Amino acid sequence: MSTSGPRGRGRGKRANRPDIGPLEPYRSQSMAIIPEKIHEKTEENGIKNHLTSSSGHKSSSDQHHKSTSHSSIGRTRSIRPFRHSIRSAVPDTSVITMAKRPDRGGTAGQKLQFYTNHFKCHIPRTLKCHQYDIELEAANRDGTWRPAKKDDRFFVLKKIIDRENFPFVWYDEGKSLYSIELLVDFKNQYEIMIKDKKSDREQKYRLLLINLVLWDFIENKIPLRPRDPIRILETLLKQTTRATMVCVKNQFYDRHQQLDDLGDGRGLANGSYQAMFLTKIGATLNINSTFTCFYQPFNLVDFLCEYLQHDIIRDGIDEREQQLLLKKVLKPIWLETHHTESIRKYRIRGFGAPARQHTFPRIVDGNNNDAQERQSVYDYFLEKYNIKLKYPNLPTVELYTPPNKTQFHYLPMECCTIQAWQRSIKPLTTDQRARVY
Repeated sequence: MSTSGPRGRGRGKRANRPDIGPLEPYRSQSMAIIPEKIHEKTEENGIKNHLTSSSGHKSSSDQHHKSTSHSSIGRTRSIRPFRHSIRSAVPDTSVITMAKRPDRGGTAGQKLQFYTNHFKCHIPRTLKCHQYDIELEAANRDGTWRPAKKDDRFFVLKKIIDRENFPFVWYDEGKSLYSIELLVDFKNQYEIMIKDKKSDREQKYRLLLINLVLWDFIENKIPLRPRDPIRILETLLKQTTRATMVCVKNQFYDRHQQLDDLGDGRGLANGSYQAMFLTKIGATLNINSTFTCFYQPFNLVDFLCEYLQHDIIRDGIDEREQQLLLKKVLKPIWLETHHTESIRKYRIRGFGAPARQHTFPRIVDGNNNDAQERQSVYDYFLEKYNIKLKYPNLPTVELYTPPNKTQFHYLPMECCTIQAWQRSIKPLTTDQRARVY
């Protein structure tokens, strides 16, 4: 059966109109991270709209430009020209300004005093901060350089600062280094070799001091908020705090506290949120209470019993539960092993056969031959480490160390532990929320 009329409730086929699209400033997400290009584009659109309204028709070049605005020809590439760093809660002064009070306040009634969670900060007026634009890069095998990973930047910079005896400096984990002294006696480039704790490989890094910017503190009598000086002070407070606490954006948690057990392998940590603001009385530090879920640093066997809500030692783990664990919780989690001289960190890829059944060729004099005698994981740990496994019937776990995803290790579950202070983004259940509030 075929019909030639429109389908649905009288709606015909929509015409293909390439000249209709979103407004120009919202056309591309990549434009949002380059404000200069947005302003230029807006000005061009304003000029074109003015010409169109005055002449009464559009030129062929305007029509061609509009019809190809969504094409990939000549489009700005969607790249990030910056790296995520410690961010300030103070809004940009070019966007938001404080409205001045029209008078000195009311006179009728009675004055009241109340307490707030804003604490006044006393800052020396003679204090000057020097900002350096820096780059932290890691060496590739072909001799080129790439930006260092976010998790490595703070650690690498601290190593260089300690080795070269830098004065008191602080870092926003992005492209800015702050100091109260001029770094005139230091070089523009430093290199260092650091052994990766996760992969046991040495990696070469370099620090580049690119530019110097001087910041003078501005008095709070001006109408615009001095965002950048406040951001510098916020960075100093957060970097000082993160040395002894766990930092999640603007939230801080004492790493020595005991987590409130949620009953599913996670725990609730109490912490504080802090941000610096400019108020009528000057700079203040705002502190609020907050909480976040972290995975409990349990042995992997205990963690899976908590998460699955049954005893895996007695019942085991079927294939469906194994796939559920990998998909829902285990793949992004770091595991630690403590049976060797040094602590090793791994990611999990899958599950293997039980320790008594999973075998591999016995290694003799560094040679591994499939024709040789095979050895089980249970016997290997008993012979190599003098460890008698408690749960040899549980599946082994297939582990790897990023970025090397081709080399795997099959280890018993009981030898693996969840690394502490790994944040869980899974939402709380109704019962867990009732416990919190």
